[in-house]
Amino acid sequence: MSYVLENQPYDDHEDLLKKDLLAYVDYGKLYGKRILSWPRYVIDGDDVSPISASAFPDAGCLPMNIAEGSPEKSKIEDMFGNLVIMRVNEGELRGNYFYGPDQEPHKYNSIINFSKKPGQSVVEFRSFASHNASCRLVQVVYLEGGKMDFSRKPSDPVFPYDDQAAPMAKFVMVAQVSHGKRLLYGPFEMQEAAGRSDAYEIDASQSFDRFVYAVDEASFKFNIDVERDDGMPFAQFVDVDELRELIKDPVESYDWMSASELLDACGRLAKSALPNITKSDVKALKAAIESADYVDSMISMSPMRRKRLLDMLDSRESWDEMSDERKAAAIGEIPVDKLAEYVLSDDHFARFYEKVSENDEVRRRAEAREAEATARVTAAEAKAAAAEAKAKEADAERIRAESARDEQKRQIVSEIQEELDEKRDELRQLDDDRSELENRINELREGEYAAKSAIRKVVNDFREEQAVSEHILKSVAVQELVESLGAPSGARVDGGRSGEARPEAASPAIVSDQGCMKPGDVLRRIEGAVVDRAGREFSCNEVANILICLTQGYITTFAGYPGTGKTSLARILAGALGLVQPSARRYSEVSVERGWTSYKDFVGYYNPFSQRVEPANSAAFSAFSALDSENRTDAAEHVPYLMLLDEANLSSIEHYWSPFLLACDRREGSPELSLSLGGGLSFSVPSWLRFVATVNFDHTTEELSPRFLDRSWVIMLEPQDFDFDNGDFAREDADFSSQEALNIETLQSAFGLRPGGLDVSSASRLREVVEACREAGMSVSPRSQVMMRNYVSAAQEVMDVSTAATADDPVDFAVCQKVLPRISGTEESAKPVLEAILGVGGLPRTKRHAERMLKAGEGSGFYQFFA
Repeated sequence: MSYVLENQPYDDHEDLLKKDLLAYVDYGKLYGKRILSWPRYVIDGDDVSPISASAFPDAGCLPMNIAEGSPEKSKIEDMFGNLVIMRVNEGELRGNYFYGPDQEPHKYNSIINFSKKPGQSVVEFRSFASHNASCRLVQVVYLEGGKMDFSRKPSDPVFPYDDQAAPMAKFVMVAQVSHGKRLLYGPFEMQEAAGRSDAYEIDASQSFDRFVYAVDEASFKFNIDVERDDGMPFAQFVDVDELRELIKDPVESYDWMSASELLDACGRLAKSALPNITKSDVKALKAAIESADYVDSMISMSPMRRKRLLDMLDSRESWDEMSDERKAAAIGEIPVDKLAEYVLSDDHFARFYEKVSENDEVRRRAEAREAEATARVTAAEAKAAAAEAKAKEADAERIRAESARDEQKRQIVSEIQEELDEKRDELRQLDDDRSELENRINELREGEYAAKSAIRKVVNDFREEQAVSEHILKSVAVQELVESLGAPSGARVDGGRSGEARPEAASPAIVSDQGCMKPGDVLRRIEGAVVDRAGREFSCNEVANILICLTQGYITTFAGYPGTGKTSLARILAGALGLVQPSARRYSEVSVERGWTSYKDFVGYYNPFSQRVEPANSAAFSAFSALDSENRTDAAEHVPYLMLLDEANLSSIEHYWSPFLLACDRREGSPELSLSLGGGLSFSVPSWLRFVATVNFDHTTEELSPRFLDRSWVIMLEPQDFDFDNGDFAREDADFSSQEALNIETLQSAFGLRPGGLDVSSASRLREVVEACREAGMSVSPRSQVMMRNYVSAAQEVMDVSTAATADDPVDFAVCQKVLPRISGTEESAKPVLEAILGVGGLPRTKRHAERMLKAGEGSGFYQFFA
C-alpha cells in the first residue's frame, strides 16, 4: 500500500511521543557534546505527516546533549549520518538555559544516550537505512557533470552533489530536465565506489527487471522534501508503489540488461530444446525466443528484449562464409586448453585423426616432429642420468656436513647450558637478596614515617602550647605593669560598651551628581588616574577588567613575579577610587605572616586571663572595628573599603581567611557576615568591603587551594619597566589625597551584573570553552560559570570591542582569569585540558598563558598556572 501524505501538520511535541520522526541532524563541531535536530515528518504506518515548527519552538529544532558513556561525536555521525529516524520517549522536555532574545531560538533542550537500550533514552536515533521506510521511499538525487545518457549503463562512477543526502534508500531516482520537463530516471541501486566516499556505482534495479524508466516528476502525488536548518532541501523522496503504477506508461524506457546476460538466457533456451544447434536449427530457436516467457529464460522477455536476441541470432555466420581474417580471429579467441580439450575428447578425436591422416604433408611433418622428439628424449635421458649421479654425490656430501655440524652444535649447546645454569643460580640468589633488602627498606620507611609523624605531632603540640603560653604570659605581664601604673590595657570584651570609644570610619568627600555618570564616564575617570597620573601602562580594557573583578568579586588576586607592581597597583586603585583621603582613609594594608592558621591570627583573639580581646594585627583590627560601627548606621550611600592582603600566600589563605570564603557566596538579602573573636565580641562585616590579595610565584609560599581559586578572580600582572614594589614609581609624585570618592552603588551600576543576557557570540564562545574542558577531563564549576557569565555581561558593554583585536576581550579576560588558574596536574590530567583550550579560537590572552603553562611543564611533567 502506498504512503499517504497528510495535510494536517503536528504542532505539539507531546503528540509525537514514541513515533518515528524523519529528521535532519546537525552535529556541529566535533569536540562539543551537543547536536541539533530538526524533525520534519512523522511516519505512522502508511501515513506521513509534516511537523510544524511550533512543535519545537521557536525554529522547529530540538537541541540535545550527548550523555556520558556514548561514543565520540564523529563516530555517531558515521553511524547515523544527517538523515535519521528519531524518537522522543519522554514528553516533559527540559528548558534551554540559553533560550531568549539575542541568544538561542530553541526553547527546549534534551539529552540522548547512545549506550542505553532502545526506548530507555529520552531521545534515540535509528539509521534511515535500517528502517522499512528506506524500502518504501524512493530517494531522488541530482548528479554532477551535466546530462547523463540513460540509454546504457555508464562505465564510470557517478557523482551526486555534496549538498544533498548521500544515497541511502534501496531505490534511487535521478532528476534531470529533458523534453522541457523535470524527469525522474530509474529506479537505480547505488553503491559507494571502492575507495571513494563521493562516487557511486549505478545500476538498474533487479527488482524492476533491469529496466530504466523516465517519469514526469509532476505525476507524483506523494513527493516530500526534508529540509536543512536553513530551509534548503536536503533529501527528496517519492513513493515506490506509486512509481510502480507510473512506469506502466513512462515517458521513456531503456533496457540495461547486458548482451552477455541475454546470451545466457538464449543458451538456457537452446540447451533444453537444441543441444547440437546448427544453422538449420536457428529458425526453431527464433521461434522459441518469440514464444519464451520468464520461466523458460529466467529473465523478463519484453518485446524489446526479444528483438535484441533475434538480432543477435541473425548476425550468425557459417565457417565457409567467414574470411581468413575472421577465421584467424575466431581461432585466436579460443583458449589453447579449451581447443586441446575439444580435439582430444572421445567424441571428436577419431574424426579429427582421420582427417589429419589423409593429408601426406601433415603425415611427413608429424614423422619429422616424432624423430626430432625422440632425439631430444634420448639426450634428455643422458643428461638426467648424469644429473642424478651428481645429485647422489652431493647428497652424500650434505649428509657428512650435517653430521659434523650437528656434533659441533651439540657441544656448543652443552657449554651454553652449563653457563646458563650457573647464571640462573646467581640470579636466583640476587633475587633473594633483593627481596630481603626491599623488605628491610619497607620496614625502615614505615619506621621513618611513624617517627616523623610522632615528631611532627610533638612539634605542633609544643608550638601551640608555646604560642598560647607566650600570649598569656605577655598579656598578664603587660596587664600587671599597666595596672601598677594606673592605666587601662587591651580591648574589653564588651567592645566599648563600658565607656571605651570604638574607632569609626570617617566619611570621605565624594563625587557630586554620581547618579548622572554613565559607565563610560566612571571608567575614563579611573583610567585617567591609573594611567595618566600614576603612569601605569594599562589599556582601557585592562583597567575595565580590574574594576569589573573588584566590583563583582569579594576578593581579587594580583599574581606575578616579585617586582611586577602588585602592591603598588593596589595603592593606585585605592587612590583612584578616592579611598586615601587623609581625613577619611578607607584603605589598609595587612602584611601576611608565616604560621597564620586562623582568622584570629589575622584580626585578633580573646585573652581569658585579661578578659580582653588582643589585636593580632592593628591595621586589620582597627579596620574591622570601624566598619562594624559604620555598618550599624543607616547611611544612604556607602563608599567602598579596600583591604590589601600583601603576600597573601605566605600562609594558607583558606585557613586564616576562612570566614570570608562564605561571604563570597553571599547574595543580596542574605544575613551579613559576623566575625566572632570570642568573649562575646564580634564584628559585622558590611557588603561594601573588598579584598585585594597579592601572591608571588616561588617555593617559599603556600599553594592556593581550589576552593579559594573558585571564588577569586586571578589577574596576572606582566613585568613593566619599573619596580613598583621597591618604590621606583613611574610617577613618584602621584598624589591622590584630594581625589573624591565614588560610592559602591555607582561602581555596581557601571561594572556590576547586567540584567540582560549575553550576546549570542559571547555565550557560544563561553559554552565552547566549558565543553572543551569537560571533554578533556576537567569540569568548570557552576560557581565559576556564573562568575564568568556575570563578568561578560558587564564587560561587553563597558569594554571597547569595536576592533578585531578586542572583539573577544570580555570572554578572553574571563576565561584567562577563572579557568586557567584552576588547571594544575600531570601530563595525563592537565595537558589535555590546556590543549583543548588552545583549540578554541579568538582568545589571544588565554592562548598566551596556556602556551606559557605548557612550556613551563615540559621538563617536570607538571602543569600549573602559578609557574
